[in-house]
Amino acid sequence: MAEVSKINGISIYAAKSVSNTRVNTVKSISSSPDILKRAMCWTIKYGQNSSNQWLCTHTASAFDVENPTNVTEENYAPSGSWDAFWQNGYGNSGMSAQTFGVDSLGIYWWGAVRSNDIIRAFMHTTSSQVVDGNLQLNTDWAWPYDASGMSNPRRMKHVTFGAFDRVWLIGKGGTHDVESLNISYSDPQQTNNQMSFEQIPNFNSGDIRECIPIYCGHRKYAAVQGNSFFINTGSLSSSVADANQWIKRTDPGITEGSAASYAAYGNHPEYPDGVFVVLGKGNREIKVSTDNGASWSSATVGGGGTTRPIQGVCYDSRRRQFIAVGNFGTILTSSASDVTEWAVAGGNSDYNGDAGSTHYGVSTDGFNVVVTGLNEIKISTGSLEVFETIPYFTSKTSGKSVGSEGTLDNFEIWGATPSKISLP
Repeated sequence: MAEVSKINGISIYAAKSVSNTRVNTVKSISSSPDILKRAMCWTIKYGQNSSNQWLCTHTASAFDVENPTNVTEENYAPSGSWDAFWQNGYGNSGMSAQTFGVDSLGIYWWGAVRSNDIIRAFMHTTSSQVVDGNLQLNTDWAWPYDASGMSNPRRMKHVTFGAFDRVWLIGKGGTHDVESLNISYSDPQQTNNQMSFEQIPNFNSGDIRECIPIYCGHRKYAAVQGNSFFINTGSLSSSVADANQWIKRTDPGITEGSAASYAAYGNHPEYPDGVFVVLGKGNREIKVSTDNGASWSSATVGGGGTTRPIQGVCYDSRRRQFIAVGNFGTILTSSASDVTEWAVAGGNSDYNGDAGSTHYGVSTDGFNVVVTGLNEIKISTGSLEVFETIPYFTSKTSGKSVGSEGTLDNFEIWGATPSKISLP
C-alpha cells in the first residue's frame, strides 16, 4: 500500500510492539494523543487444549488498505465478529504477530517470531495481506522467514520494531545461553532469508533468562531480562547494535518466575523521561520507574478485591493510563496523574480479582482496549468501566464459539496486536 506520510500536516511512522505469547510488552506512544489514529486491524494468537494448534485472527472490518487514515466508526468494529484461520505445527510460543512497522518504501509489515525450531525465527508479512484475510503462516510467499546471522534462531521469542530507524529487535526465550538480542536494519522482503541480523551477547554473562526488547520512540530502547533492566539512548541508528550502548540500570526488584517479567513503556506527558512499568510474579506486583530505571517504586493498588498475579500491561496514551490484567478477572489502571497509584478499572467489582477467567494480555490503540485470556476476549470501547465479551469467531472457524465445547475445549487466547498509525 502507499505510504501515509502525514496526519494533520505532521509526519508519521507506523509502529506497534507487543510481546510473544502472554502479554503486550510495549506500545509506541504518541506525544500528541489527540491525533492518534486507531488500529487498522488486530491479530490474536489462539491455542486449544494446550496443543500446537494456533489460530490467528483479525477483525472483520471495512478497513481500506489503500487509505489507512480513512477513519470511520464502521470500519473498526472491534466488538463484532472476528474472522479466523486455523494454523498447525507452530508449537509452544510460536508465531503470533507481535509488532507492526513501516519500511523505507512505505510498506507496512507485521513481524513475528518462533521459539522452537531451526527456521522461521523471524517471520513477516504485509499488512494488506493480514487485512485481506491471508494469514497462512505456513505458506512461504505469505509469511517469509529470516534467520541469517542468528547463532541459535530456535530460541527467539520476542520482537519489537524501532520505527525511527526501521530497526527490528529479536529477543531470546528462556532456558538457553544464547544472545540476548538479534538486531536487523534490513527492510523485510517477500522472500526467505533476505535479512541479516547482528548479535548482542547476553547482558549478564551466561544469563539464560528471557530478554524482552522495548522500543520507546526516537532512538530510545530498553530491555528487561529477568530482574535486570537495561537502557539504550544512543545518538546513532547503529547504537542499538552496539553492546556498549546498553547500560545496566537499577534492578526493578521483582519476584522472578519461570516466565519472563513483562513490562511496558509510556511517554506520559507529566514525566520527562517517560514511565516504565515492570511486572513481577507476586500478587499485584507492579514496579514503576520515572527516571529511566535509576530507581523503582512499588505501585499502590486500591479498590478492594483479592490480590492476584498480574499477567499483562500496556500504556494508553490518550487516557494517560497504564492498564494491567491478571488472574481471576483482574483489570487494574493507573491514575492519569500519578503513575504509582492504581485501582480496579472503573471501580467495577467484576475486575477486582474475584471473578472471571485468567487474563493473559491487554492492548490498546488509544480508543479500543482488548483483553485476552482463558476462553475469552473482552473489549472496551469507552471508559474502561464496561468490557464486552466477544462470543464467537466467524468465517474460517465455521462459527466456533470461544470455549463453547466445555472442558474438552480449553482455549488460551494470548495478547492481541493492533496495527496503528502513531506520531514520532
